[in-house]
Amino acid sequence: MINLTDDFIEGRCDLRRLSGSLEGLLDTSEIKDQRLVKMFYDYWQPFEIECACSAEMGTAIDLERMRDQAREMKEFLNSTLQAVREYDPGDY
Repeated sequence: MINLTDDFIEGRCDLRRLSGSLEGLLDTSEIKDQRLVKMFYDYWQPFEIECACSAEMGTAIDLERMRDQAREMKEFLNSTLQAVREYDPGDY
């Protein structure tokens, strides 16, 4: 997922691919923590909305705003990954 956000930020993939791939990867991950899934969708949803609005209204995608959103998504993914790496079940 982090690589996908980098690809989009650096112009190696388009927004539709980013949006669809991120959602597909979340689905295949089978994450059970509903709070984490909701947080993911909070970051993902602007991508989907931008794609839908662009398609429906025939407008250009606001790439700079979406790149900023991708940077926020990347921060969320990195912080989540870091928390998982630091998790010690013995702490609970």
